[in-house]
Amino acid sequence: MIGFSQQIEVRGAPHVVFELLGDMNDLDRWNPSVSSSRRTQGDRWELGSRYESTVANGLVKMTATSTLVAVEPGRTVRYEGPIGPFW
Repeated sequence: MIGFSQQIEVRGAPHVVFELLGDMNDLDRWNPSVSSSRRTQGDRWELGSRYESTVANGLVKMTATSTLVAVEPGRTVRYEGPIGPFW
């Protein structure tokens, strides 16, 4: 399995940053590699909620599916899913 991790320092109230970055439904608002992202099943912070995102790498576009597998609102969130077939 391939994993990605990134860490940056953001100046802002933690709950505000979490609300913006934690919800995959808003992924296209801050990730320039994502042209669209939407929830396809479940509620915002409900474990098992599923998302579909359109991701581009140069001229290659693909659909990534993600499932919310862990969340502690305002503190941590984790999604898992394939982002293939190319990555």
